[in-house]
Amino acid sequence: MALLSHLWRAVIRNRKVEPNEKTNYCLLISGRPKLQQLPERYFGNVLQVGAITMKVKDLSDFGLGNTALQMNNVVAAHKEEMFKDFLKTWTETPKLRTMGNMVSNSLVPSDSPRFNFYGGETGLGTPLAIRSGPANKFYGRLTVHCGAEEGRIDIEICLAHETFEAMENDKEFRDVVTL
Repeated sequence: MALLSHLWRAVIRNRKVEPNEKTNYCLLISGRPKLQQLPERYFGNVLQVGAITMKVKDLSDFGLGNTALQMNNVVAAHKEEMFKDFLKTWTETPKLRTMGNMVSNSLVPSDSPRFNFYGGETGLGTPLAIRSGPANKFYGRLTVHCGAEEGRIDIEICLAHETFEAMENDKEFRDVVTL
């Protein structure tokens, strides 16, 4: 969570968002490890969205550790009973989530560094990089994969050109990442 917190703080800082505006980080939380009775052969997704919302000035002032702690708390709060309640409620009154439900200063990750896309043998050789293609792109979309080397993480992010340029010159951000 520390890396995602660092990235969230860097993106918002370099977008030059007003201090009193709200920012939002959405986490896709897997229910697979939390649902005891889910059959091992179950093929579908078991996800819920957890969100951390705060003012930009709080994101900056409270620091990286507090931001990561809030992310961890959101994930920990999604227990088996919460997933079961969601499924029961959703089958009675289904609602689809839309991008319109989020504040404009949002980051939304997808995928997971737990899945090793570089490790499978396809007969085409080892991949050089993983890219998700042009579908489902929006401002603030993160795609997170394990890296080609042990201990590395690849992150693909959709941002405005100006934000990327500002991040390239952001020492606090650059001290932690490799571009």
